[in-house]
Amino acid sequence: MCANKASSLLVCVLAVILLLLSPGKGQARTQTDSSPKVTSTDQQKCIPSILTLLFKSKDKIEGEKVFGVTVDDISNISEIRDALLSFTIRPYARIVFDEYVSPSYYKETVQDLHSVAGIMGEILDSMYMAEYSLAEYELRVREYIDLLKEHVDIWEIGNEINGEWLGDNAMAKASAAYSIAKNAGEPTALTLYYNGTYNNGEPSAENCWEDSEHQMQVWARNNIPEDMKQGLDWVLVSFYENDCENISPDWESIFSELHEIFPSAKLGFGEIGTTVNAQKENFVRKYYGMERVRPQFIGGYFWWYFKQDMVPKSKTLWSVLNEYAKPW
Repeated sequence: MCANKASSLLVCVLAVILLLLSPGKGQARTQTDSSPKVTSTDQQKCIPSILTLLFKSKDKIEGEKVFGVTVDDISNISEIRDALLSFTIRPYARIVFDEYVSPSYYKETVQDLHSVAGIMGEILDSMYMAEYSLAEYELRVREYIDLLKEHVDIWEIGNEINGEWLGDNAMAKASAAYSIAKNAGEPTALTLYYNGTYNNGEPSAENCWEDSEHQMQVWARNNIPEDMKQGLDWVLVSFYENDCENISPDWESIFSELHEIFPSAKLGFGEIGTTVNAQKENFVRKYYGMERVRPQFIGGYFWWYFKQDMVPKSKTLWSVLNEYAKPW
């Protein structure tokens, strides 16, 4: 990006400072022989790096609202970018990295979208977790982080991790991904799947699990390692009302319990949506319009069908969603 790894940050900072302090036309400027040489090319290349660092720092501010959408398909990227750029506040784009696809496929897109949105990288959707061995998943995590970390603000190291369809060693994979990300100095998010109340392990109208041990809070308490409980940056909830017989969870109570399990994490929704056209606007308003239920609650939401429902931005649901693009 700049001259070399040892001096790149210094040169980038100087490039921006000199650009800001550049004299007007006809005014002289001096630069001592001992000063690092900063060219106009340095300035052009380094400004995006400085902005990236600033946005990464901003994304970690306690209490910031995360106004998120999910990008599950990067075709027609110009319209996706325009829809993101046009929101009233800077959004977060959760990019779903498809199974068996190299990170190089996403490099240009991630860099482009990061100029208009924070980026959460979903390393692998839950539907495909069982298809990867532990070694294959670890390799995938390393490859994605190594190539894309400059433009990804936080990594979703496990998606709907308590889901009954992920296979027996899903937690081992997420734990390995957590260690890889943390060793690389990268923030981490874990998404759980809300499947109703525990109800003493008995099926009821208020739950939709088949095995009670997979009930979200029970599974989290029993299976997630202590270092992750203490160290995860975000803990998010995936919830699809149509999956669970249209139950109405007590979110204040649920997020309070998650705070007990994950005392240091910010909390929010990692995935919501519906395929029922008549319900889409109502669901957008219901979730994005939620009051802040806890100090740790950052929102998130990450509507799964963003591209289908809200791109291009001329679609009605984009305007509905933009009504909620505002700080707490």
